[in-house]
Amino acid sequence: MVAPPVPSLRLSSLYFFYFAVAGALVPFWALYLKDCGLDGLQIGVVLAVMSITKMGAPNLWGWIADRSGQHVLITQLAIGVCTLCFLGVWSRQDYAWLLLVMLFYSFFWNAIQPQFEAITLHTLGGDMPRYSRVRAWGSVSFILCVVGLGVLFDRISVQHLPAIVVGLMIALLLASFFAPNPKIAHSASVRLPFVQYLQSPVVIAFFVCSLLVQIAHGAYYSFFTLYLESLDFSRSATGSIWAIGVVAEILAFFYMSRIVGRWSARSLMLFSLVVCIVRWIVIAAFPQQLFWLVLVQVGHAATFGVIHTVSIQFVHQRFPAAVAGQGQALYTAISFGVGGALGNLGSGILWEAGYLAGPFWMAVVASILALGVAYWLFDPQPRDVVVGR
Repeated sequence: MVAPPVPSLRLSSLYFFYFAVAGALVPFWALYLKDCGLDGLQIGVVLAVMSITKMGAPNLWGWIADRSGQHVLITQLAIGVCTLCFLGVWSRQDYAWLLLVMLFYSFFWNAIQPQFEAITLHTLGGDMPRYSRVRAWGSVSFILCVVGLGVLFDRISVQHLPAIVVGLMIALLLASFFAPNPKIAHSASVRLPFVQYLQSPVVIAFFVCSLLVQIAHGAYYSFFTLYLESLDFSRSATGSIWAIGVVAEILAFFYMSRIVGRWSARSLMLFSLVVCIVRWIVIAAFPQQLFWLVLVQVGHAATFGVIHTVSIQFVHQRFPAAVAGQGQALYTAISFGVGGALGNLGSGILWEAGYLAGPFWMAVVASILALGVAYWLFDPQPRDVVVGR
């Protein structure tokens, strides 16, 4: 019997436009907020609120999706509503209003990626080499946006950013109507209380590591662009430096099957956390040494590409189909939600206090703690190896 073809183009287009939005917002949203007159602490709070909604929103949407089986429909509704919410950015530019708009926007936006992951992994049957190639198109669009918009914002005002984001969101909504709709099993006979999947020490260690890793990355995502601007880097140069990291990430995704064929999930996690520590030290201590700055940006292959792939597959294997959406949502909530919020808020406090390198020293400390937790507690069994199971 011939296996049905995998709709790789339809899956790739979801990631392409989703991360195109991220490529517009992550590097440049803090610049936009600064241009609107917000100070460092206010910027940190707005960014933290966007992360805080990840603590609950993905779990709520994941629970609804798992109970209803309507993963694609929920994704489409979430994209549509968050697009409407984001239009509110044009109404006013004061701190309180922007905070309110981003609260509602991010509540729906944060429903999207966990459902993408569940849809993709079940469409692909958990085939991580194909997942990595599909996911890599998100990295491609991120590069195009950070480089293209970096050049663009050297020539036009960053106040044009909301219009660009809305256009990309509309493209994402259109792409979602062509998304595959896999049959994800929701049999009551295989459904255990969700908390039972969280009681293993290795699962607890995984989530603690994920939280600490994203505290570190919260500093990078929220204040790296402002940090480079304070050092007189142009916006086109800043976009190019961001892009170097994402190019490395793409290469990691394409070669993950070979990488994991040689090393276990534990070894990959430990190695990547060491790279994290080195990367944040260099950014904090030697930001004007362009050679070293570019070199550690290549480390994004490990600090995001490898860790993300290990994490997504670990969650996929530990949380069966009946709770797939909730499992991916919990990973998003703890790592990008709690971790991201703490990283954003801590970075904002340090930045406003005048410690411009402070966010990245905070990232060093968080990464060291993550390495300790992973070394002592993160030891998955062979079935948790990422690719080729």
